Amino acid sequence: MISSKKVPAQGTSFRRIGRLISSCRFFQRIIPFFLFFLIAFAFPLSTWAGCLNVTSPTTGDSWYTTQTYIIQWNTTSSKPTARIHLYKNGKQHVTITSTAPNSGSYTWAIPANTLTNKLDEGAHYYIEVATDDCYGDGEYFGLYFPSTTSPGTPTSFTATDQSSTSIDLSWNAVSGATDYDVYTCADGFIGNTAQPSYLVTGLIPQTSYSYKVRSNSAEGSSDFTACQTATTLSTDPDSYTLSGRTKKADGTPILNATVNFTGLSSVQSISNGVYSQTVPNGWSGQVCATRSGCNFSTCAVRLIFTTLTREM
Repeated sequence: MISSKKVPAQGTSFRRIGRLISSCRFFQRIIPFFLFFLIAFAFPLSTWAGCLNVTSPTTGDSWYTTQTYIIQWNTTSSKPTARIHLYKNGKQHVTITSTAPNSGSYTWAIPANTLTNKLDEGAHYYIEVATDDCYGDGEYFGLYFPSTTSPGTPTSFTATDQSSTSIDLSWNAVSGATDYDVYTCADGFIGNTAQPSYLVTGLIPQTSYSYKVRSNSAEGSSDFTACQTATTLSTDPDSYTLSGRTKKADGTPILNATVNFTGLSSVQSISNGVYSQTVPNGWSGQVCATRSGCNFSTCAVRLIFTTLTREM
């Protein structure tokens, strides 16, 4: 009996390869290896080895727009430059710089438009620093708009008739205030002053006027005080009484101080540092307090119309 061996037809191997490719099993087996070598070549192992660590900002830090801060990191990378990104809620929000020297620190002047509205302040922010061969993420930190707290409203606001043509306004100084606006309650703005007092002049005798004030600072303006009313005198008296108190910077009264008035006789301060002097109508000049044996001298200059309490 003659036996015969079946020989594969020419092209069978190519058909098998074609079927393998067409069934995707070839790609399923080869592609993972291809991607592994491609990634390993493009990104050295140091990329995944934690060769960069962002140390500032960190958890608990509060940074504000329009202010300047230092971003800091540690790295073993020898690459000369670094890219710095701000992430918000896990997504890249802002590219801070693409050309920072890889020196371990970068000074960031945060632009005002880094935040778009108050809702951004509740987001989760962190800094990422990356070189060509590694990167690192920092911890969550707070990013906010600057404080915009306005100064307080002046207290103890009073309006006092000073003469037939003037009214004196006074109030307690407000911490953080740079100046004060003075308004009439009927007609609006009339003046601005850095001191907690204002003398309104040029008024009509025996006429009522109402005023209000507010304090100002770089953060804004306070609410207005309640309106206070005073009535100018019908005529001016021949003389007035000027009273005040001599005291140290800490508020302690200075007893037995000599209080001098320009062109008038001097008086002595008595209990609690109080002094009193009668001055003629229209008097103006200096009020100076001194005390023998002490390095103490203080002066105040003011046009006097009526009874005043002057703290010195």
